[in-house]
Amino acid sequence: MRTYAIIAAMAAFGASSPATADFRLEMSGEEVREALGRRAVEDLEVGETASVRSLNTCSQDGGLFLYTMLGMEPIASGSIPKFAVTRLPNRRVSIAVSAEDGGEHAVRQTIIGSIAGAHTRNCGVAGMSEDQLFRVTTINGLGSDREVFRQGPQ
Repeated sequence: MRTYAIIAAMAAFGASSPATADFRLEMSGEEVREALGRRAVEDLEVGETASVRSLNTCSQDGGLFLYTMLGMEPIASGSIPKFAVTRLPNRRVSIAVSAEDGGEHAVRQTIIGSIAGAHTRNCGVAGMSEDQLFRVTTINGLGSDREVFRQGPQ
């Protein structure tokens, strides 16, 4: 009886193993976005700004990077915080984080969280290649984590 249980468990595991998956993901991310009528940060033209729901950042060689496949979408009124990404030349972006109704504390916490997260997430280790990344030049006009932390307590 125990042998049958082991065989059944192995069969169940084998059936759900990625190596035996039958459904194929054949479309590129760009093709999926096009089919859905959506755009990502990588689709921005130089000088164009768009809203994103969140920031997906990582670090590499002392720089802060933004994942280019991040989807752009209108942000509902009252959402705190709001993120606006502006495409710059040479695969760079600037980020503006804002809030309505005096939510400056939420803005600061969000910026600090993105920086702290990036310090612990190396782009290469996270599996993000250079063609999936834009270098962040500034966040709310500030060009380094030291500048952010100089602004006082969280």
